Amino acid sequence: MRMAVKIFARIILYSFVAVLVFAVILLVQMLCFQQEIPRPVLSRVTAYLSRSCSSVVVQVDSASFRFSRGVTVRNLRVLKRRAHPHQKDKAQKLVLSAARVDFDLDLLQFPWRRSRLLRGVTVEGLSYPRLPEGYYVPDSIEYPGEPDFREVDEPVHLDLPFLRPFYLRLERPDILSVAPRYVDIPRVEVTPDGLRAERMRMELADTDARMALEGGMELDLAAQRVRGEVHGLVRQHNVRPMLVAIDITNSYQFIDAFTNIEPPIPASCRYDVNLRNNDLHLSIDLHPQGGRYLGVPLKSTDGNLDIRVFVRDTYQNADIHVNLSDVVLADGTHMDGGIRYVNTNDVGYVDFDVRSETSLSNALDIADALNDGTLESLCITGAPPRVSLKGRLAVKPDRHPQLNDLAGTLAFRTGSLFDIPLRDAETRFDVKGTTVTFSEARARSLRGGDVSGHAVLAFRDCWTPPARFDVDLVCTNIPLADLSEAFGMESEGMNGRLDGVVKLAGLVGTNAVAHLNGGGHVEYRDGKLVQVKVLAGLPKVLSDTLHLSGKPLTLDFTRSRLDFTLSNGVFRTSNMLIEGSVLSVAGAGSYDLVADELDFSVRVNLLKWDWGRALSWVSRPLLDFTVKGSLDDPKWTYSKNPLHLLDRLFAPKKAK
Repeated sequence: MRMAVKIFARIILYSFVAVLVFAVILLVQMLCFQQEIPRPVLSRVTAYLSRSCSSVVVQVDSASFRFSRGVTVRNLRVLKRRAHPHQKDKAQKLVLSAARVDFDLDLLQFPWRRSRLLRGVTVEGLSYPRLPEGYYVPDSIEYPGEPDFREVDEPVHLDLPFLRPFYLRLERPDILSVAPRYVDIPRVEVTPDGLRAERMRMELADTDARMALEGGMELDLAAQRVRGEVHGLVRQHNVRPMLVAIDITNSYQFIDAFTNIEPPIPASCRYDVNLRNNDLHLSIDLHPQGGRYLGVPLKSTDGNLDIRVFVRDTYQNADIHVNLSDVVLADGTHMDGGIRYVNTNDVGYVDFDVRSETSLSNALDIADALNDGTLESLCITGAPPRVSLKGRLAVKPDRHPQLNDLAGTLAFRTGSLFDIPLRDAETRFDVKGTTVTFSEARARSLRGGDVSGHAVLAFRDCWTPPARFDVDLVCTNIPLADLSEAFGMESEGMNGRLDGVVKLAGLVGTNAVAHLNGGGHVEYRDGKLVQVKVLAGLPKVLSDTLHLSGKPLTLDFTRSRLDFTLSNGVFRTSNMLIEGSVLSVAGAGSYDLVADELDFSVRVNLLKWDWGRALSWVSRPLLDFTVKGSLDDPKWTYSKNPLHLLDRLFAPKKAK
C-alpha cells in the first residue's frame, strides 16, 4: 500500500513538472516567438471593427501575437461598403491600407483592462489616397436616375473605446499624396467622443534639405468635425500633390503662380473637415523668399491661401481667398491686399481688394486683372504708380458680364497715354458689365499744361477686342511743343500754348486712327505758328507770288483758332483762322490722318482778320492758295486769278 502511494505521488509530481515545463516552454515561445492568430478569431475581430463603422469593411491578410510585444497585422485594408445592391460585381474602393501594423500591448500588468492595454501603434506603408467619395465630382453618373454626386447630410458613427494615451508612428506613409519619411505622434487620446493627436512631427522626404512639420489634430464626433494644424518648412512640390488629391482644381493656379522658389518655405496649415457633408476648409500660410509670382520677381512674401470647398445640390463650390499681407518685389516696391476666387453653382468670379506702389504691369500681373490689352495704350515711366483695385470681375465674362463691378484708382508721376506725354496724372476707373469708365482724370503735360476729362472703353458682349472708346478732354495752357511731340512732329524752337475742348471716339487697336471720330474747338496763343512745317512754306510762296525775290518776307502768326470734326480718321475744318501782326490766314479743308494727305484752301488777308474783313473783297481774288501734300512736306500753290492781277502789279519791269 505504501509502495502504491509513493508511485502515485511520483506520477503526480512528474505530471506537475511536465505541465510546468510545458507552461514555461509555452511562455517562452509566446514571449520570444510570433504566434499566428487563428483565422476564425481574426474574422470575428474584423467583423466587430466593420460593425463599428457602418460605411466601411475591414480586411486583413493575417495577424500574429507575441506576448512581449503585442499584435502584428499584415496587409490591412479598409474598403468602402457597397451602397447599391447591383454593385456586387464592382470592385470596392479602397479607403485606407497599410502593409503592416504593430500594436504594442502592455500585457505584464494584471488584471488586463482594454482602456490600459495599448501602449502604442507603429504603421508601415500607410496609404490614404482620397477623401470620402461623396466629396468628389464624378467623371460620369454611374447609376442612371440615381446621381452619385449630390449634397449629403449624413453623420459618421464610430464606436470608439476609451483608451489611455498612446504613441503612434507612421513609417513611409502616403496621406493624400503627401509622402514624408515618417510621422511621430507621441500622444494620442481616444475616447467615445473622438480622438486627439498632439505634438505630431512629420519629416519630409526631400534629400537636399531637412524639413519637418509639427502640429496636431482632433476628431470630434459630437461636432462631426476633424480639425488640425501643422507648421514648419515645406516646398511647393510638397503642397501641390495634396491639393490634387483632394481635387481643389481651382487652387492650382495660385500655387503654380509661384515659380523659381529654391529655399524651403516657412509655412503653416490649418484644416477643418465637416464629416456630415464633407465641407472642407483649408488655410495655408506661405512665406516664400525670392522666386516669382505670375512671372513677377519677388523678394519676400507674407501670404495666406484660404480654401473652402463644399457641395450644395449637385455642384462642387469653391471659395479661395489669397491674402497678400506684405509682398516686397525684387525692385523694392510693395503690394498688399487680397484676391478672392468664388465659384458657386458653376458661376465664378474674382473679388479684388489690392493696393500697390509698383509698376503697373507688375500690379496687373499679380492681380491678374485688366492685363488682357485693355490698358496697352498706357505707359508709365519713372517712379512706380499707385494702384488700387476693389470690386468684382467674372471668371467667364462672356457668360456672366453682369457680375463685373470693379472700381479702382491709378496715379503716376510720369508716363504717356496714346503716346501723349503726361505727368502728375491720376484717375478713377470703374468696370461695369463690359464697360470701363475713367473719370475724375487729371494730368499735366511735360511743360506745364493741364488736361482733365473722362474716357469710356466699351467692349462687345463677349468682352473681347476691339473695344470702342469715347474720350472727352478739356485742355488748358498746353505747350505747342508737347502737342507736336505727341504727334511725332519736330518740337525744337516751338512755343505758344493751346486751349481747347476735344471729343474723340473710335476702336482700340492697331488701326485706331482709321476709325477715329469726334470733334472740338482749339485756340492757340503767344507763339510763332510759322515754325510749324505746314505753314513754313507760306513766306516763300508769298515772296514768289509777289515777286519779292531777294527780299525775305517775315511772318509772325501768333494766334489761331478753329473748330474741327473727325470722321473715320479724316480731319476737317471750315473756319480755321491764323493771325499775325500784319497778315491773317483763313482756311478750310481736310487732312487724312491715315494717308497723310492735306487738301486745304487758304486765303491770306492783308490785315488782321478783325481789321481786314472790310478789305477781304479786295484780297479774296488776289491771295488764294491751295495746300496739298503731307504734313511734313506740304505743297503751297498760288491760285492764279483770271486777270493775273498780281502778275501785272508786281511783275518786275523789263529793261528797255
